[in-house]
Amino acid sequence: MSSNIESVVSAETDVFGGTTAHTAVFKTLSSQSCRYLIYYFLAASDSSVPIEDVVTGIQTLAAHESKQPSLVDDECLKSLLLESAIPQLEQLDVVEYDSRSGSVRYYQQPFIEEYAEHAAYQELSSDFVQESL
Repeated sequence: MSSNIESVVSAETDVFGGTTAHTAVFKTLSSQSCRYLIYYFLAASDSSVPIEDVVTGIQTLAAHESKQPSLVDDECLKSLLLESAIPQLEQLDVVEYDSRSGSVRYYQQPFIEEYAEHAAYQELSSDFVQESL
């Protein structure tokens, strides 16, 4: 599956007037719901799962990291994923949502995973750093 990163968002242009792939990825990863969706699949063993499993996995990850129950209910998170995060990541060819089966399929994109893994290291280990100080 080829990536169409350049067409994702109304991205900033570089000094030569072109859209950079990095800019599109950074804009997408600036969305917490997009990051957590990628985090879920980086840790998951399956590349295609029901949307409900994604919601549960993200809620579990967020609750574990914040050490408190989620403030967002499952239906609100599901709506956020379906209306915002999934369409953004579909444009990057990272995920595909099948509305008939209600499943999300993840496609590995090493370029994006590299940045997502770095973001996960920074974001998901922040509570550990605070506890250690």
